[in-house]
Amino acid sequence: MQPFIFQLNKGLSGEHPEARARDEQTALHPGCFEAAALMIMGSSQQYKYPGVPGREPSPEVARETGDEINRAMDFIKEATPGAGTYSTEADFFLDDWQQSQWGSNYPRLLSVKNRYDPANLFRVHHGVGSEQE
Repeated sequence: MQPFIFQLNKGLSGEHPEARARDEQTALHPGCFEAAALMIMGSSQQYKYPGVPGREPSPEVARETGDEINRAMDFIKEATPGAGTYSTEADFFLDDWQQSQWGSNYPRLLSVKNRYDPANLFRVHHGVGSEQE
């Protein structure tokens, strides 16, 4: 078993009503405002570099570690149905990324994206509007 990191921090549950009203106008997933914590899980292995002796990447180790993290996250997802994800630290292979990352905010964010970037020049993997590629 490969080591992995499990962090709990940054919960917004119980924030001051004035702060919540302001924060609800942002792109944050609405579930964040009821969350006691932000949970992050990832590999803790040291950096790997092709061609550097002793630091070569291992596809087998990467696959094993990814499978372990996915099994652990399946348990977390089952225990927290409807919870969102933080878009810049989300699972690269997330299926329901619009809902998971932005929840009910997604249609509004997509409308803004389409208005100010109709050519979809500014895009990232699983970013707002990236399904329009």
